[in-house]
Parts: sequence; C-alpha cells; structure tokens
Amino acid sequence: MTSRKSSSAIKKAFAIIEQLIETGEPLALNDFSARLGLPKPSIHRMLTQLEDAGIVTRTASGKTYLVGERFVRISLDTMRQSIQSGSARDVMRRLVDDLGETCNLGVLDGNQVLYIERIECDKPLRLFLRSGSRVPLHATAVGKLLLAFIPEAKREILVDLDSVEQLTPNTLKGSKLRKKLDQIREDRVSVNVEESMLGLAGVAVPICNPRGEVIAGLAVHAPLSRFGDTEVNLAKVRLIEAAHEIEELLFS
Repeated sequence: MTSRKSSSAIKKAFAIIEQLIETGEPLALNDFSARLGLPKPSIHRMLTQLEDAGIVTRTASGKTYLVGERFVRISLDTMRQSIQSGSARDVMRRLVDDLGETCNLGVLDGNQVLYIERIECDKPLRLFLRSGSRVPLHATAVGKLLLAFIPEAKREILVDLDSVEQLTPNTLKGSKLRKKLDQIREDRVSVNVEESMLGLAGVAVPICNPRGEVIAGLAVHAPLSRFGDTEVNLAKVRLIEAAHEIEELLFS
C-alpha cells in the first residue's frame, strides 16, 4: 500500500512539473486543479513539498508557481551530459571542420545564456570562452534567438528591453530590439554583428524538442573580418542541418 501511494505521489509531482514546462508561464492552484483534475488540497500539499525541495518556486505575488532553480539546474546538467557524452558533440565538431569557426550550444539560464558545449576552431584569431561561460541575452546571436521564442509577457519580466546594457554602438534595445526579436521568431535565424563585442559576428538557429519548443540555440561566431555575407549564408545552411541532426540524436 505504501509503495502504491509513493508511486501515485511521484506521478502527481511529475504531472505538476510537466504542466509548468508545457505552459511556459506561472500557474495558480486553480490552474493545476483544472488541468490535472485533482482536488485543490492535494495539489497544494504537493506544491508545498516541491517548493520545499526547490523544484518549484512561487512568483512575487505568492499566488502562482514557476519551475524552481533546482529543477532548472538538474535539467541543464542532464542536457549537458547528453550533449557531451553522445554523438551530438561529433555533429558540432563536423560543423567546426566545415566552417572553420567556433561552434557553441547555449541554453537559457536565468537572464543569461549558458554555453553548455563549445567546440573551438584552431585559428589563432578567435574569442576564447569555456563551456559553462555565460553571455548576455540581448546582444548575442544565441541570446536573441532564445529571447525571441520566450512568450512576450515572460520576456519582459525576464529582461527590461528598454534599459539593457549598451555593450557597443551596435547593441539594440527598446523598440529596435523588439522588432529584431519578432523578425528572428519569423525567420528562425538570429544574426549578431558587433552587438556584444566590436569585430565579432555570429549566427544562431534553434534546437527544438518534439513539441516544437525551442530549448537551445546552436551558433557559430567569428571575427567580422572572416564572416562576411557569403560566410554567414553558408553558416545558416549548415547550422540548420546540424541542429536537425542534434534533435534526432537527443529525441529519437
């Protein structure tokens, strides 16, 4: 009997977490009860336990819930291990060999991009960053890509687009940044030209889960002197091909 109760509790916990992930926005007690068909006292008890464990967290209002920091960290570590221990890393290596430039795979981590994998090119002139490095959301190719696919209301909570840091004269903000994010969402390609650092350009495309949700960005960046229109267009094609390969490896 105890085993069955434990199994039922685990199923309820995962159902709650899945609702938060699939919805992508804060949910209240009433929302969980309606979606899962479970009584409010049962949902409330489970949410309290998940909150104590750091798996969910309350918003500032105290009435709605989001996925918690501990669960985010577990998810990122799981994805990192899947990339690093599997054939997805080989796909990134081939991409670097084809294009001759550094390749990154980044995910949303709070209000920054976290590079969970990075394959360096062998050219002497390059920007050196390690896996685990974090870069701005608003001024990088991967960052803008991830921002573009966040629901607008959540995006504005995450990053104040009107007052983001002006990293270079080309950094976009306010209405110009919003327009660019709309364009990226439509094109499904993000290009960065000296927005985070003078002399640096990059291109990023999405990696999606089986539901079509963007979970990461695959990018190539290089000094602007080596990354003109021809190189950028080739990078777009190869990145899209590589992203599809990685999706197959992760989810097939």
